[in-house]
Amino acid sequence: MKSEPALSVPFIARAGLAVLVAAAWAPSGLCAPTQPQAPSGRSSTVTVTASRQTPHVSATFPAEGAKVAPGLLVLRVTYDTKMRAEGWSYARQQGADYPDCASAPRLLDDQRSFVLICRTLPGKAYAVWFNRPPLGDFASLARRPAEPYELRFATTDDDPVRTLAEAMKADPALSNVSNPVEPEGLATYGQDVDPPG
Repeated sequence: MKSEPALSVPFIARAGLAVLVAAAWAPSGLCAPTQPQAPSGRSSTVTVTASRQTPHVSATFPAEGAKVAPGLLVLRVTYDTKMRAEGWSYARQQGADYPDCASAPRLLDDQRSFVLICRTLPGKAYAVWFNRPPLGDFASLARRPAEPYELRFATTDDDPVRTLAEAMKADPALSNVSNPVEPEGLATYGQDVDPPG
């Protein structure tokens, strides 16, 4: 009796997970699944994984509900996974103040933190959305959109922060960052939109 050859084929799924697919040629010419063969010593299987985790905000500056001095502010959002530099989505909350911000943020070297230079006024309550639906441009390296997050903070009536150096000193996470300004034209996919209505 003639035996049919078995064929093992490694296949990498779209999600980045390695899957071993085994097939044997049936007399009809179709493939039928069989049990995976034991390694013969001539080849090995490599498992590649990509994070299927949805990115979440792990920290912000100002912190949620914080009161900060008015004037210059380096608005920071930090995610729990590495992010793509090419996309970002800041949005307003209807009925709340929104800081006057630069047109593009910078992704810091940790690849988790975006910073955006803004100006705030004294005695205001601000709200900033990151990835407010339908926008979802903050995304992981695996292109998974981050969970939407609303940051609310307020400003005091203290003297305003007037220099970028002062604004950076207010956030301890920026102590090793020399300049939070992104060169012009590098972050082209982000969106800053007005609220619906």
